[in-house]
Amino acid sequence: MRAESPISPPLVAWGNAWLSGHVGLDEAVDQVEKLSGPALVGSLPLRRYLAELRVDGLSELRLALPAPGDPLGLSGPPAFNAAALEAGEAVIAVLGDRALGLLPSPDVRGSSYAGCCSRCTSRGRRGPTCRRWRRPSAS
Repeated sequence: MRAESPISPPLVAWGNAWLSGHVGLDEAVDQVEKLSGPALVGSLPLRRYLAELRVDGLSELRLALPAPGDPLGLSGPPAFNAAALEAGEAVIAVLGDRALGLLPSPDVRGSSYAGCCSRCTSRGRRGPTCRRWRRPSAS
């Protein structure tokens, strides 16, 4: 199921601008959230989550825009690839010897909340990791 607005392309563009030193973390997250609304990963704000990934060795973000018959950018486990294909987008965070995938999907929790959550999968020497990425409703 696809998220209401794509968050992966601006996250990859602004995240890589931050990682390469062209903008600060605050500006990058502000620009992503300006386009897609406030974002959380689990209970963490996107800003804090990215900072923690950086401490863990985050070196780049990659964009995957898969379509049926064309799994562009996907090299993860089959369950991750299938979920990314269903979402139509994913972000791959490269952390040294492992990768972490972020998958946005609609998250409806009642009348006061409409947002985006994300399931995550990592591959590499460490085992799978899951995190939720959601966008709180502006209302």
